[in-house]
Amino acid sequence: MKLDLLVPVLNPSEAALAAKLNAVNAVARRHLWPDWFRCLCLDRMAAGHKLHGADASTVPCAREALEELADAGNYGAIGRMQGRWSRGWSVVAWLVGIGARLVRREVEKEADRG
Repeated sequence: MKLDLLVPVLNPSEAALAAKLNAVNAVARRHLWPDWFRCLCLDRMAAGHKLHGADASTVPCAREALEELADAGNYGAIGRMQGRWSRGWSVVAWLVGIGARLVRREVEKEADRG
């Protein structure tokens, strides 16, 4: 006797969102992200999907990531202006600088691919 598994049928937008969320979970597991951060990323991915749509094939990932790193650096600078600078913020600023250098290489690769 053959049993058919109950597999939900997803529309294209739902399938695209599921693929994005699966990718976030895979990266989170691989890089040992804390659960609270993984959940934050999942929430932001779902919100971005709702806002921007299903097609992620044309997203300039490296360029977007570089801009997000710039935002992180700017928030640190604002925190410093507010007198909230700490050793933690200093380390974050250092890591943002390293991330920016690495992601910029990916931006250049994207530009070369056209």
